[in-house]
Amino acid sequence: MILSHYRIDDENSNSYETWKRMGSPKQPSAEQIKQLEKAGQLQLLTSPEWINPKDGMTAIKMRLPRHGVSLLQFNGITKIF
Repeated sequence: MILSHYRIDDENSNSYETWKRMGSPKQPSAEQIKQLEKAGQLQLLTSPEWINPKDGMTAIKMRLPRHGVSLLQFNGITKIF
């Protein structure tokens, strides 16, 4: 099974924080708008990785920032009992 970990926090997938780092421009330039659009896209936190559930279960350990949210996407063959 493949695990993909996406994150939204102060450093990842957050156009608002990027806008603040730009100095909060009232009229962003075309280049700044491109940067903001890119920063607002959901991004992988880490490369996808293989995991091997045992007895249909797995444990995922991570550190989650106070003002952050993670999306864990599991893809692969699963057994139906």
